[in-house]
Amino acid sequence: MAIQQKRGPATIIGVMQQKVFGLPVDLAVIFSNYKNAYKKRIEKRQRWFIVRLSFLKPFLDLDEKILQVTTGHSPTTIFEKMGLGWLFVYLKRSLLVFTDRRIFHAAFSWCHVGHLRNLLTGCGRHRL
Repeated sequence: MAIQQKRGPATIIGVMQQKVFGLPVDLAVIFSNYKNAYKKRIEKRQRWFIVRLSFLKPFLDLDEKILQVTTGHSPTTIFEKMGLGWLFVYLKRSLLVFTDRRIFHAAFSWCHVGHLRNLLTGCGRHRL
């Protein structure tokens, strides 16, 4: 019988966890650019994304930290691209959340509202 890890917020004795809006993040990575230099503009953008990811807390493991959040768009079929043209970029918006263990794909479009996909391990889809 396999032992399952608990999910959700953790209290680790002796280790101080950095949290932004209740989500554990790695402050050295999430607010820096590609040269590892802190930028106020990047912090403002990342905080704006994290506010929209408050539903992600139950899906994170105990000691898992968010490294980066960025925008993207959900995969489209050839018919959607031909029919909608460039509008699919606005209709199929999503957020990609990179953690130290896996990648989450959170869809925020009109047809995939509330879907969260774990990309790295290939786990199924969780409906919110």
